[in-house]
Amino acid sequence: MEENLQPAWLAMNSARLERHLREHKYPVPVMRDIMQAVALAKARQRRNRIKATVSHQLWDDILHAARDEVGVVRTMKSQSKRHAGPPASSAGTMAKYKALCAYEDVLVEVVAKLVKLQKAGEFAPGQFVAFIKAETGRDIPNNGEHWSDYVSAKDKRHVCALFNDVPDPPRGKRKVPFERRVSREEHIIKRAALVGQMKKAQDALDQERKLATTPEAIGALDVREMALQRAYIALDTLKPTRPVPARWQSLTDLF
Repeated sequence: MEENLQPAWLAMNSARLERHLREHKYPVPVMRDIMQAVALAKARQRRNRIKATVSHQLWDDILHAARDEVGVVRTMKSQSKRHAGPPASSAGTMAKYKALCAYEDVLVEVVAKLVKLQKAGEFAPGQFVAFIKAETGRDIPNNGEHWSDYVSAKDKRHVCALFNDVPDPPRGKRKVPFERRVSREEHIIKRAALVGQMKKAQDALDQERKLATTPEAIGALDVREMALQRAYIALDTLKPTRPVPARWQSLTDLF
């Protein structure tokens, strides 16, 4: 029935819709069916909006880190051009420039792929990983929580080989491609969400302990408590630019 609902009905609140239907002399059973269908349609729209918003933001977090890396690489390319000297002395610079170009190509490609997934709005990152696994058997590592997880092993090997051919810089650090980094702000936000999850898990454990009487039940709670404590330790060791998993249970998988 939803496809037959008038857009104006969906724009009305329930009291206004009821008045409108009475004024237009709809039979009571039909009026009741319309109001139920409108309520269900609105609920579905709310769920879709929430799902789309959450999904969009999760992809946006991944894309933010990828776009930051594109910016870094392009800045490094510009610096390499400026610092290029005579041919004999610029072999290292040219090797670096070549590596950066190849890395930029991969980054641009993965950003385009992630933007397409974000715009489609069909899957959140974790859901997409599960879908790919079910459909193709292919594993996307780390539950797809960082842009580098979506780069093929072949592309990673190619780019890393080019960077390995670049001489060590006279000062500063070597560029590490595909480094799993996020902004400090994103790390803080995700970390806070994870702490909230862990607090709820601890509260649930505490409540269950009050009711547990058998050795088996108490032992199972002890195992969960130890997993939670290991997760707290793992969280404390994360660097402030390290990606934070979506679920606290995944924390110990990082080590």
